[in-house]
Amino acid sequence: MYFTTPMTTAQVVEHLGYPTRQCLERWLAMDSRYAGHMAKPIIPLETRRRAVELVLGGMQQKQAAKQLG
Repeated sequence: MYFTTPMTTAQVVEHLGYPTRQCLERWLAMDSRYAGHMAKPIIPLETRRRAVELVLGGMQQKQAAKQLG
């Protein structure tokens, strides 16, 4: 359905009722028709890792978000 309609992954999941959007995106990432079309995450992986480190180190989530932008 994703390849035959202009629907987004979220719209396909809402229409079908399954799987989760993340699961569908994992399946698509393994499909050669979709290769190279994955959107880059809004927050880079390194920034997310740093945020987790700060919070695990005792910083409040809001403070970590403010510090990292």
